[in-house]
Amino acid sequence: MHRPIALICLMVMVTLSSMAISSGIMADSSVWKVSGDNGELLLGGSFHLLGKKDYPLPEEFDRAYGESTYVVLETDMAVVESGKFQQRLMEMMVYPAGTTLEDYLSEDVYKQLEDYCRRQGYPMDMIRTFKPGLVSVTLTVLKMQKMQLAGDGVDQHYYDQAMIEGKNIGTLETVDEQLSALASMGEGREDDMILNTLRDIESLASVLNDVKNAWRAGDNQRLQEVAMDPMRNEYPGIYQQLIVDRNNDWMPRLEALAATTEVEFVLVGALHLVGPDGLLEQMRQRGYTIERY
Repeated sequence: MHRPIALICLMVMVTLSSMAISSGIMADSSVWKVSGDNGELLLGGSFHLLGKKDYPLPEEFDRAYGESTYVVLETDMAVVESGKFQQRLMEMMVYPAGTTLEDYLSEDVYKQLEDYCRRQGYPMDMIRTFKPGLVSVTLTVLKMQKMQLAGDGVDQHYYDQAMIEGKNIGTLETVDEQLSALASMGEGREDDMILNTLRDIESLASVLNDVKNAWRAGDNQRLQEVAMDPMRNEYPGIYQQLIVDRNNDWMPRLEALAATTEVEFVLVGALHLVGPDGLLEQMRQRGYTIERY
């Protein structure tokens, strides 16, 4: 059950996306060294779902992990893998009894969704109880599973490694906070959310290839073109909720980590790092030195 929560930032990259790139020093790497007066941290852009062919990861990830004494992830993976997560997912992402997605979609859009699920052999009786964000995530994950691309991503990989080695693990937000962001996706624009999901699934393979190539190379300009601009332009509310608000919430935690004598390896969805609202730019404006790792 950890796939939906892990997919949040990937969904931003694939179907929504947005932001501008602010500095040439932030190119050609997916890991950056952030240095302040009292300490430093290593900030890595994560890709949350990967296929077997995506491994090994870019070598800077293993170097950063090896140098660090502390791994910090977006959320608590132990909770995500527990039964408690499944319960909270159903509470927050499924409509209450007596209400379904059909109540929020136009007749035409609901029929398009129904036809798609029937062709794919998906259980519409279950999907119709999902809120738009969970519908979008579910259909995308199912498509990625068919393409054998829905395996463990960067954060899961290093979480498992840290657990085996006994390395300290921290988080930037709670599972409930992450689920709340997903639960609100598409509210008030349910038709648009479903239509865009159905459209984007058709080009998922080619888009994923572009995004992964840009991520591996640390090519923020390409990430902007392929993944970021569509979300900011088409879904400004989602951009605010999933990127800007969460970045702002994480900043005090990141500054506290940067002030310690330990070296922390912080992994967040790659799009959280780029653009004027991105973590790298925010830390640069606060006086930190940003270097390609």
